Amino acid sequence: MARPALTETSPPTFFRKRRREIFALLATFLFLVAAETVVRLTNLVGRPTTNLPGMAANLEQSILDDPELFWRFKPSQAMDGDRRVYHINALGLRDREVAVPKPAGVYRILSLGESTTFGAGVALPETYTKVAEHLLRQRFPTRNIETVNAGVGAYTSFQCVKYLELEGKKLEPDMIWLFSEANDGLASFVRNYKNLEHGFGYTDRELHETRNRYAGLLSLLNHSDLYKLLRRLQTIQTVQSYKQYVAGDQRESAAVYWKPRVPPADRRDNLLRFVTLSGDLGAVPVFLLPAYFNSRPAADRPLRGIAEDTNTPLIDLPAAVHASGRFGESWYSQEELGGHPNALGHRLMGEAIAADMISFYEKKGW
Repeated sequence: MARPALTETSPPTFFRKRRREIFALLATFLFLVAAETVVRLTNLVGRPTTNLPGMAANLEQSILDDPELFWRFKPSQAMDGDRRVYHINALGLRDREVAVPKPAGVYRILSLGESTTFGAGVALPETYTKVAEHLLRQRFPTRNIETVNAGVGAYTSFQCVKYLELEGKKLEPDMIWLFSEANDGLASFVRNYKNLEHGFGYTDRELHETRNRYAGLLSLLNHSDLYKLLRRLQTIQTVQSYKQYVAGDQRESAAVYWKPRVPPADRRDNLLRFVTLSGDLGAVPVFLLPAYFNSRPAADRPLRGIAEDTNTPLIDLPAAVHASGRFGESWYSQEELGGHPNALGHRLMGEAIAADMISFYEKKGW
């Protein structure tokens, strides 16, 4: 009986071996692409509006992502916002052009801070930094005094000190003012207009560590609206808790459900770091005790204790505004400027800073 002929078969290919896994991966990929498309088309992420004080109407073109600072202004641009145009110089600061290296004979004061320092809603000459500069120049006409406004909307003490660490040596300041408080206490998902890209659930310090450790992966994920939506759903309980707390519907103890951007211990470390960095740069550090619409004089705030412990000059702006006798006037625009001082408020603060600085310099023999 004839033996049947053997059929020659080729060994299974990799595709045939892994066919199920490949189809599963392809189906998952297509599902994610479809989900990403739906989220983008329906705007389920709910992108914030662009009418934020101190921010521009053309935000995507005006703000740059930064691995160290989280965000910064795009250099050499005109930002349109708050019914005015903010001119940003070549260094990415809202100020005149700043010479680097510093010219001989210039006494440079670096002004660090948040949106109030930036001057949300007021012209550059109306900001407290430039008001103080003008008065100091009048009092000391033979001194070439120059201020550099490095205020950035929504910055915390962490970002201000990080900016000093990164840029201080280049700017060569002789004195540094720090105005920073309110943003430190904001919930960790309340950052600038890119809230979703800048770390739900992380303090500023934790976010900085995470972004630098997983920078490539986070950069990729942060381009996905689907990822941002999932992050939002993950933290919806903390978001609601924070909103209820702000509205006064929940006791302060509810804050345990959400992290502040800068917890008290981190804030103290930042302020001490500010003093140390200033000394390393050969600059005089000065704390500005911020004045807000609800500030009261002689308040026992931690910044006062740190200033005393480190022998750092502190200018009590709430006390100065109250002492001016004009606190009852409309110096703070709660609605129009989103809770920022108007030109009168800046003038009162600038005059207070200049008065203390004049006294400081006269004791130095100027």
